[in-house]
Amino acid sequence: DTGTAVFEFFMRKLPARRGFLMAAGLEQALDYLENLRFSSADIDWLVGSPEVPELQFSPVQFDPDKFIAHARGRSFESPRGPVTLDPANGDMIQNVYLRRTEKRDGIVQNVEFDVLKDVPTR
Repeated sequence: DTGTAVFEFFMRKLPARRGFLMAAGLEQALDYLENLRFSSADIDWLVGSPEVPELQFSPVQFDPDKFIAHARGRSFESPRGPVTLDPANGDMIQNVYLRRTEKRDGIVQNVEFDVLKDVPTR
């Protein structure tokens, strides 16, 4: 017996040179969000790191504009690969992994066949 799965997906517009969009990986996304945790060291760094004076704030007074201003132009690793925040506008720039479904050794798998490097989100 199968039940009904409901989820929401939002996108401002399709990436350049793309006439369609396929979304997959919901299980991995939910697992990542459900298990996302910040250690005490992470929180201490965010609250008042002398190395990052523009981010000095208390947890109650978090200023998202200061955070984005500091994060622009920086890169980090995400579960989906490398991500950079555009220095000019703060938009995410990331790789897009093109996959297709193939049956290998009797198992249906998503197989990466190409990577579009450094694709802006707008």
